[in-house]
Amino acid sequence: MKISKRIKSVAVTAAAFLAISTSAAFAGTINGGGSSFADPLMQACKNDTTGVTVNYTSSSSGTGRSSFTAGLFDFAGSDSAYGSSDAKPAGLVYVPVLAAPLAVAFNLPGNTDEIYLSAATTAKIFAGKIKKWNDSAIAADNNRTIKTPVYKTTYKTVKGKRVATKTQTGTTSKVIDIDLPALPITVVYRADNSGSSGGFTKWLNSTAKTDWPNATNNDFFKSFPGFNTSADLTSFTNFQGASGSAGVTNVTNNISGAITYVESSFAKKAGLGIASIGNSAGEFVAPSSTGVNAFIAAATFATDGQYTFNYTTTATGAYPLGLITYGLASSSSKSAEVAADVKKFFTGLLTCPAKYPDIDYSTPTGLWLTTAQAQIAKIG
Repeated sequence: MKISKRIKSVAVTAAAFLAISTSAAFAGTINGGGSSFADPLMQACKNDTTGVTVNYTSSSSGTGRSSFTAGLFDFAGSDSAYGSSDAKPAGLVYVPVLAAPLAVAFNLPGNTDEIYLSAATTAKIFAGKIKKWNDSAIAADNNRTIKTPVYKTTYKTVKGKRVATKTQTGTTSKVIDIDLPALPITVVYRADNSGSSGGFTKWLNSTAKTDWPNATNNDFFKSFPGFNTSADLTSFTNFQGASGSAGVTNVTNNISGAITYVESSFAKKAGLGIASIGNSAGEFVAPSSTGVNAFIAAATFATDGQYTFNYTTTATGAYPLGLITYGLASSSSKSAEVAADVKKFFTGLLTCPAKYPDIDYSTPTGLWLTTAQAQIAKIG
């Protein structure tokens, strides 16, 4: 009889332990996906959320939104908001959770240094009006006196690593004289529904409307000047589409003379050249988290977490091709445990960029930070 009781007791204890373990594992796992722009930071930071297993699948912002709406994800990453006619999940919460620079990246053999591109010249390139690297407009941008930001660098130790922080202290002038080859330009664009395309074309439309007159669109093809006319993208042979940030990076890396727009850490990792972009303060600024923070400081944030950039800000040091990724969540999550885990992960993302300075994501400050924190509090 004693043996029977002992066996029964062990069985009950084991069953209880299994139930607790299964419940804890379920409660501590959240699944998400979407924006490939956000992927480097998502992957770097997901293991820093104590007690939560985070699975993030990189694809595109459009896929992230549709999968989140369908209930396939506990959260999603999207570099743009839902459209007015899009189906939306119940209790949708936008959290402007991370930001980084979009780089205009290029592949010019023998010229690995950065080049300088104004908004007007960039618009002409991506509109198919400039077809060779030695075009007079590109030459004019790269043979002149320019102003660039000057930074002071300070250091601190984060997670055992020496981390550099740049603070702008002013500007300096320098003469540039860069000769570029008579090489055909291949424009590589995002062929999927991409927040990167949305941000990039919004900048073109805001700063170079003559050459990029169409309303912005997450579909580069539909935003292209002359869409649905004889001048649309199908009439150009020097354009090539690819899916995801990794996709456009790989295609650009394999075509001599190619140019694209992509999150800067992808371009740096691939060894592509990166352009300094002209801003409305008359400076040429290389992509960096410091330049993006100066750009975001001129943005406005609504009470629902959505932002509006000022692409023509004259703030000194602003890099005008910054992009914010929304963390998409719900005020009516599947369970209290899922909501708590998503809140914990998103909260960690706000401070995580400082731990990984090499991938160029910005740490939220000011109104951006307080807006993100207020939105996180609405989850669940």
